[in-house]
Amino acid sequence: MYEHVDLFDYERLCNKHGSQKYADVTLETLEKYQGKVPELLLAIWERHGLTSHGQGELWFTNPDDFTDIVQAFFGDQYSFIVYARTSFGRLWAILDDRLYTIHPQIARAIYGHKLEVFDTLMSSGLVSTSSDFHTEHLKALKKLGPLKADQMYGYVPVLALGGNGSLKETKIVQMREYLFMVADITTSAVREGGAKLYNPDGPSAVSTD
Repeated sequence: MYEHVDLFDYERLCNKHGSQKYADVTLETLEKYQGKVPELLLAIWERHGLTSHGQGELWFTNPDDFTDIVQAFFGDQYSFIVYARTSFGRLWAILDDRLYTIHPQIARAIYGHKLEVFDTLMSSGLVSTSSDFHTEHLKALKKLGPLKADQMYGYVPVLALGGNGSLKETKIVQMREYLFMVADITTSAVREGGAKLYNPDGPSAVSTD
């Protein structure tokens, strides 16, 4: 269906950070998100399924698996399409024509780029070996070992309950259960009503109410 799409940027990601398939993507899912996500992402799903990279630092995701998690943070106002997540549960998402990073621990969705740069982001932005996130992942990997597809590294206690985000407080946790717990805690800590969306080009914080 998407044989015409050039996977050059995805292949660069794989060559630099490795690739491991962990799930298939159904034709129903491909059809559901046609026109809602970049064709590059659809082509990756079709040809390679869902994959992880960088020894579990980055995981491509089925957006359907995160719909209820997004609702736990934002309610029904923002219909983020989560296409990837990190080992620490940061979510890469699409909303309309923009790309966001959702930071669960601080209950914020931060606007990063226009959707038109998705291809470039694929090869150079999803895993950055010069970032603090990468260093954090490598330390957790060395201490705790690799993750399964339904797991992540989480702070125990979470930052909103006084955790300091140190390696000592980092554990392997069940991803869904942990993110739901964080949503309940952080949205209450931010403000009654839920998480917020941050756009540097617009209002500093847009309530989900």
